[in-house]
Amino acid sequence: MVVSIIGGKPGVGKTSQLASIAKLCGPTRWASLELKDRPFLEARGLQWDQICKIHPPNHIDLFGENDAYMEDPHATLDAFQDWVISIIMSDPPAKLHTIVVDGISDLREYAIKEWIFLENQARLSDGRKIRKTIGQENLSAWSEVNERIKHLLKPIINYSMSNGVNLFMTAQMGDKYEGGVRVGEKIDTPRWLDYYIEIMAEMVKESNSHFFVDCMKVPPWAECGPFVSDLEKDLGLLTAFASRGLIQCGGNTT
Repeated sequence: MVVSIIGGKPGVGKTSQLASIAKLCGPTRWASLELKDRPFLEARGLQWDQICKIHPPNHIDLFGENDAYMEDPHATLDAFQDWVISIIMSDPPAKLHTIVVDGISDLREYAIKEWIFLENQARLSDGRKIRKTIGQENLSAWSEVNERIKHLLKPIINYSMSNGVNLFMTAQMGDKYEGGVRVGEKIDTPRWLDYYIEIMAEMVKESNSHFFVDCMKVPPWAECGPFVSDLEKDLGLLTAFASRGLIQCGGNTT
């Protein structure tokens, strides 16, 4: 069993590589947070759950604008929570090899939009100016967003660890700062999540369409240590992990 974050820019193949793991390694529950992945997942014949919810036609937002078919952040987060409950409370217990949350960056964006919506409801009731963003200085708001995400993810993390299920979560890239200066990019995950992550890997696509994975964190019991893998030579992320003893198909890890 491993808890993993697979990071990378859009289009580097995170969903595709995890689909191969799900297809070959046994029973999987897959939470899809983006509508755009639906055709791909259907084409691969995967069983998956569409978590992203959208507003119905002619839906008017707090700004008086029609946001029909726009994502509904509150309904989406509630749908994710229901999805988690359906796994951890299943009777009889689900016999799973892999759980995929694709992806946690989307969860964070929905949590931000939900916080803004609830804040604007309060502002409209007492005549204050509504807001469209959360300021970086608003530490209380960011704390509430992080707690919302933690409340959603911790149960499925604990379930996976308790039941020997591989948990893969995808994430986008975010800015990396040192001394207040942007020095590059890093996998965008909340700090509290670092404690639970056993595998941290970034997928990279080079200009010649060559794909690599930079696995910068592995479990303490792993013998391989951090590594960089050419996914063409290793025949994909599954083989890169399995050949190093990080995951097993048809069974759990050490």
